[in-house]
Amino acid sequence: MTIQIIPIEPEEASEFSQIVPLEGQDYIFNFSWNSRDEHWYLSLEDVDGVAIQGCTGYKLVDEASPLRRSTDEKKPPGELVYTVELANDDRYEALGTTSILAYFEEEDLE
Repeated sequence: MTIQIIPIEPEEASEFSQIVPLEGQDYIFNFSWNSRDEHWYLSLEDVDGVAIQGCTGYKLVDEASPLRRSTDEKKPPGELVYTVELANDDRYEALGTTSILAYFEEEDLE
């Protein structure tokens, strides 16, 4: 089974983007912090900056699967899962440290 941990490198900002290669294709991951409900949100775009339908404004909570609701042909073929590894009251600081985003390749889903 191939599991890719997405290296999240948050900046000192409540919004940031990074390019992530998945199964030979680059995607843009946009992270934004919502201070009202104190959660991170994820939106995915293709390498040209076009939003992937069903993968925008996805709230990152334990065991969230941002790709599951999308039928867009441009989405990554596998599955993303956000996991809270340790209980942490500070969700802002947890992104990429005690909470991780993992990608399971398509061949492992079959």
